[in-house]
Amino acid sequence: MIETTIIISTKVKAAFERMTVFLDHEMCQQTDGKQSIMELCDVAPAKPRSLPALMKATRPTTPISSPTTVFEMTTHVVPADIDELGHVNNTVYLRWVQEVATAHWQAIASPDSQASIVWVVLRHEIDYKTPALAGDEVLLRTWVGMVSRLTFERHTEIRRRPSGQLLSQARTLWCPINTTTGRPQRVTAELRAQFST
Repeated sequence: MIETTIIISTKVKAAFERMTVFLDHEMCQQTDGKQSIMELCDVAPAKPRSLPALMKATRPTTPISSPTTVFEMTTHVVPADIDELGHVNNTVYLRWVQEVATAHWQAIASPDSQASIVWVVLRHEIDYKTPALAGDEVLLRTWVGMVSRLTFERHTEIRRRPSGQLLSQARTLWCPINTTTGRPQRVTAELRAQFST
């Protein structure tokens, strides 16, 4: 079972569970009856510790692209995104992180790669800076950071348009899964190259 460092309320947890954009929990819990995806990808389960220590523990070691290789898309805040506090609910930011990552993958990856690889999230780290509000137009920016043999680090910024004000930033650790075997797949030079231009 994947551990998390985030403690969330029952209400937020219920909203999270309704979302369909996150990983297949059964696949993450057991891939071969013995090891979880996180174990196969050499990612240590989260333990209560400081954010800098957590980031250091999961930081991949090989740069794949620079922050200048950025994929962008825009979205609008809709009424369903607003919570009882009158601003965008925190779970919506995670949905946006997923949506921009998926759009980037579909825009850049070859048809063969898209057919043979699916992605699962191993870890989300997200900082909320300023709330998005009803009617806001939001710019989603993402780029691939570091890569290890079985993981991709992806960075995401969420900004209000047209001011460019930073609303949130996230670092997500992804693992490529082979669609035929259902197991983690090594990151090939070809796959790296698709995201480094």
